[in-house]
Amino acid sequence: MPTLTTRSRYEIVGQHATAGTFLDAGARDRRLMTYLPPGCTYTSADIVPGHDYTWNLEHHIPAPDASFHMVAALDVLEHLDHLHGALRELLRITRRTLFISLPNEATVIHRLTFLLHGTIGGNHHLAPNIDRHRWLVTYHHAAALMRTIHHLNIQYDICTPHNYFLAHHHLLPPHLTAHTLLFVITKD
Repeated sequence: MPTLTTRSRYEIVGQHATAGTFLDAGARDRRLMTYLPPGCTYTSADIVPGHDYTWNLEHHIPAPDASFHMVAALDVLEHLDHLHGALRELLRITRRTLFISLPNEATVIHRLTFLLHGTIGGNHHLAPNIDRHRWLVTYHHAAALMRTIHHLNIQYDICTPHNYFLAHHHLLPPHLTAHTLLFVITKD
């Protein structure tokens, strides 16, 4: 059963992280680093230079199997054409725990924005932009994607910072209020 929370995905990852090597894949501004506990050796990877690794997650990741104790890809997979291959690669290089967050773009807020303005948001458009979403991710689709991963322990948190009242009091179901789904995938 998922946990409902108002905490950010960064706070949740920081709570679950333990000592060991930590790779932040698609790190952007390296914000996650400030949430990790002592004992985590942080490294970052992104498609743009300026990180420990310059990797394109659309391709094979040039790292051996189980290279990092923990790997995080927070709001990254929806930006990739080959999201399933990237997920397999991230699982391959993870020794212990993989953190994946995906947005839920079927919330009441997204639906109203589309109804009133004819757009879902800034990451969904046809203009050439490296940061655009390639997938329209929903609560149910994200959960279904995680069910394709077999033989691993998967738990997840429903992050509802803006709609917590509606979700907590069950005024609307989670698929209409969950802003982000954070999956914590642990290997034995």
